[in-house]
Amino acid sequence: MTFIFDMKKSYAISKDLREICTNIYEICKNENQYIPQLFFGENEALSVSCDDSESVLCNGSTPGSSSPVSYDDSNRVNPLPVLYYGVHEGKTVGFLSADFYNNEIVDICGYVLPKYRKLNLMSSLLDSFLTDYNDFYISAMLNSKNSTGCAVLSHLGFEKTATEYMMKFSLSSACYKTLPKYVKIVDGNLESTTQSVKFEMVSQGATVGSCLIELFNDRTVCIHDVLVFDKYRGMGYGFKMLDAVISYLSKDHTYVLLHVSGDNKPAISLYKKLGFVVVDSAEIYEM
Repeated sequence: MTFIFDMKKSYAISKDLREICTNIYEICKNENQYIPQLFFGENEALSVSCDDSESVLCNGSTPGSSSPVSYDDSNRVNPLPVLYYGVHEGKTVGFLSADFYNNEIVDICGYVLPKYRKLNLMSSLLDSFLTDYNDFYISAMLNSKNSTGCAVLSHLGFEKTATEYMMKFSLSSACYKTLPKYVKIVDGNLESTTQSVKFEMVSQGATVGSCLIELFNDRTVCIHDVLVFDKYRGMGYGFKMLDAVISYLSKDHTYVLLHVSGDNKPAISLYKKLGFVVVDSAEIYEM
């Protein structure tokens, strides 16, 4: 069966288009947890990102010739981000979002509905984006199992530069304890779905480390930005802080997730010592 996609581009995202893209994202998220959270910036512009330095490109199509492209440009209300999307028989079936941090760096992220994969749609979206913004440094992150997506990126000239692991901890094995005096919440609320919660560890009146917690869903929380200040490293503070936070979280949650660079051997060792196991991985590509 031959599919012809009408390729479009927009600088101002309507409410209806935002809902359509959110639905595509949710379908892809149900297939694979190792994708970024979806959020919308000012003026209801669409943005998809994993964190401040990485983006995820999921569910790509096979490399090959592009589908016919005809752009439908809206008036440029908000220049950032830019949304590229593919329409088949009046239905939006895939999109690519480009988030610009400055005049040199851009993160990209895209999703295609399962039925329309391996039909060159993501290749076409990427080709169109690269034609418009070929002078930018581009970073993308792709699930290691997505061999098709890896082929797309390699075909377009991206180079694999690093690997990142997702690690998971089951809180059923933890014993709930209130926070000890040396660990405290300094910002945020664990009941909020849009706000990070910051924990800090104090020793002899000095802050020695911190971490951030975010709700992933009703049962799962994510730990990120784990930090122990240089002069306190190698003294067990990281283990002690995270052990206290994990015990505290076990009262109302089931799992804890975190991402760690494959090159960060000390952190991986620490997380395994706490009981985390590697459940998935992603490849970092750059151009």
